[in-house]
Amino acid sequence: MTMSTAPAPSADQGVLWISPGGWEDQMELHPLHDPISLSTWLRIISNGDMEVILLPYDTLIQGGPFDGGRVVAVEADNGRHFFALAAEALSALQGLVSRQAYAEMVHQTPRLAGIEAARAILGQQ
Repeated sequence: MTMSTAPAPSADQGVLWISPGGWEDQMELHPLHDPISLSTWLRIISNGDMEVILLPYDTLIQGGPFDGGRVVAVEADNGRHFFALAAEALSALQGLVSRQAYAEMVHQTPRLAGIEAARAILGQQ
């Protein structure tokens, strides 16, 4: 998966709304807007009564500024949207997806597994 023209996320901007065609057809991140903060994205998801969906295929992002992150889908009243999440933002999906789906994602995402292991060691679960 390549990054194309995706801008680098800053510490507070870990979510990128991407083109569904760019992702589904080419497995590339083609941004539709500038990155937004995780807190803003979570507020939009919760206020819009939207459902976050982990896609049934490998969505690990390799290379570029979102390296180690994942692409997720969001079902909304106006259709399905795709978002790239930086690895550091992925733990926010806990509680938005099933425990089993989250555990599988952790297992399949080396950077997230490292983040979760560090939290467990530090007692921040």
